[in-house]
Amino acid sequence: MRYLDLRHNDEPLCGNLQWLSRLVLLQHLDMSGVDLSKALDWLQVTSNLPSSVELHLSGCELECVVSPFATNKINFTSLDILDLSSNYHLGPSVPS
Repeated sequence: MRYLDLRHNDEPLCGNLQWLSRLVLLQHLDMSGVDLSKALDWLQVTSNLPSSVELHLSGCELECVVSPFATNKINFTSLDILDLSSNYHLGPSVPS
């Protein structure tokens, strides 16, 4: 699967996004408007999708929960587009 569009999906998602890590060919992911407030692993999982070039997580109620040991595993170098707009709980804690 190369494209996955779940934006504004009203179905509740589980507490983690580990299932995304199995989509190794995924290039475009749009989950804008999906409540991901319970998915505390969103940053680690989405940053390590090997083929990802476009990631839209606008308005997902995201929070940045990163342990000091996880920061070296965050890698967004393959992305051309990263949209984290309208996530008011991220604050300055999102790693650069």
